[in-house]
Order: sequence, then structure tokens, then C-alpha cells
Amino acid sequence: MKKFFIITLLLVSNLILAQSQKIESNKSNAEIFSTKSGTLIEKQFIDVGSSKKIKLQIVKYTDIISGDSVSASLIESSSKNQYSAGTNVILDIDELKGLIKSIEIINVEVLNTIPENYTEITFSSRGNLKAGCFWYKNAWSIYIQLNKRDYKSSIKLNKEELSEILNLLKQSYNKL
Repeated sequence: MKKFFIITLLLVSNLILAQSQKIESNKSNAEIFSTKSGTLIEKQFIDVGSSKKIKLQIVKYTDIISGDSVSASLIESSSKNQYSAGTNVILDIDELKGLIKSIEIINVEVLNTIPENYTEITFSSRGNLKAGCFWYKNAWSIYIQLNKRDYKSSIKLNKEELSEILNLLKQSYNKL
């Protein structure tokens, strides 16, 4: 009976630990840095620019005690309504680089193809951003979803808006 209790206790503690690590993996490295215990964090928000659909800022987290700092890109929905104050996501520099590369590939290669079947192209970040396009009813639909678990955070884009956002993302990347 004692062995059964010990085994059960070990299994439950492993499940709790695994769930905790899964929750942490949904955060950017900058967000994890900013929530470390035992730190005194200063947040600076530096405007990069905005379009009709999104606003971009750089958020710089500084631990005032140690002097360490981390910067990331903050993407926020420009559209706010009575039910939502807007959605945002924080991307580390490696994720921002991946998003830029993905949008460039979509712009140059994907949008110039005509698939035979329904097709989806998707980029995902640690912080729950999802961006891409899909082929449906003989046309490409382009989107950025700031929270992949909330369809209301989805922003539909045309090719010109995608190019405008790409330019803002590159500006943000160059300032990080």
C-alpha cells in the first residue's frame, strides 16, 4: 500500500510539473524574464509605428537590481470595440525574424500559386500568434491571429496591408 501511495504521488507531481512547463512555453522569453521572482522590473514601451490593423512597439524589460535587460516586439490590434480592449502578443527577436521570413515567403512564393485543393500556410509563435494564409474558393485569404485560441483576435489582410505590416515588422526587428 505504501508503494502504491508513493507511485501515485510521483505521478501526480510529474503531471503538475509538466502542466506548469507547458504554460511557461506559451510565453516569450521576454515575458518569462519580466515575471521572474526576486526582480524589480522596469518596462519601457518604444513606438515603432502602426497601420490601420496593428500597432507595433518595442517593449524593453530591465531588471533594475541586476541591470539585465531584454527587449521584444509588442504587436497590438488597432481595432478595439465595446467587447474588447484589443489583443496583443509579445515576440522575441528569433520569433520576429521567423515571422518576417514567413511573410516574405508568403508574399513572394505562396500568393503567386494556385493550389488544386484547400491549402493552409501557418506560422506560429511561442506567445500564441498565428499568421498565414489559406486557399479557399479560388482565392488566398491572409490573416494574423494575435491569440491562436481566440478567433476574435484574427485580423484579415489584403496583400497591400500585408506588405505594410511586413515593413513595420522589419523596422521593429532593426530596432531590437
